[in-house]
Amino acid sequence: MTAPLSNLPPRRTGPRAPYRMDPQRQRVYDAERAAFLPMPGARDGHRFVVELPELADLQRFLDFVRTSRWFRRTFGNQYYDMRAQDGRGQIHSAANAGHRTVSVKRAYRCRWIVLHEVAHVLTPAGCQKHGPEYVKIYLQLVRHYLGRAAWRALYDQCKLHRVKMQTRKRARRPLTPEQRAVLIDRLREARERKQERDQHIAYLEGQAP
Repeated sequence: MTAPLSNLPPRRTGPRAPYRMDPQRQRVYDAERAAFLPMPGARDGHRFVVELPELADLQRFLDFVRTSRWFRRTFGNQYYDMRAQDGRGQIHSAANAGHRTVSVKRAYRCRWIVLHEVAHVLTPAGCQKHGPEYVKIYLQLVRHYLGRAAWRALYDQCKLHRVKMQTRKRARRPLTPEQRAVLIDRLREARERKQERDQHIAYLEGQAP
């Protein structure tokens, strides 16, 4: 027996929840594809090159990433148990931050895709899946493990595709006493020039008929 129409929940309207929670996902995908595809060495019309054909190769690359001194200094030691999964049967690559797993099917096992998923594991809870915090971490990983040229290509494409990135604000260095004295002198001179200009304008207005 079906429920009467009056008892059914209201139909959901507006954008779907995944898009609201992850508004720049497609822009990130477009940027990285423009930066990295087609990969050098791709043949027979394929755009990808399988760099890590076996599951053991994928795990070896993850171990190389998580055990580096830079990684531990930047993200801490809590990711020591990051594990690779086969990804067979999945449509897309995936990451599980809670279980610290990265799943990539064989056809897409290239290093930049693996780093894309590692960035998901590292993104703080509560952030958008492809938000500015995620993009910052992804760019850091690409620069350190793929090199400056790959980082520049991805960074430029992110800007071209209007991907929001979290940037680090440069901290102001405290002024030395000499620098402070110079600024005070410049400010006093500017005020004196303004006062002279105002007096000159007032004099001219007083002389006007």
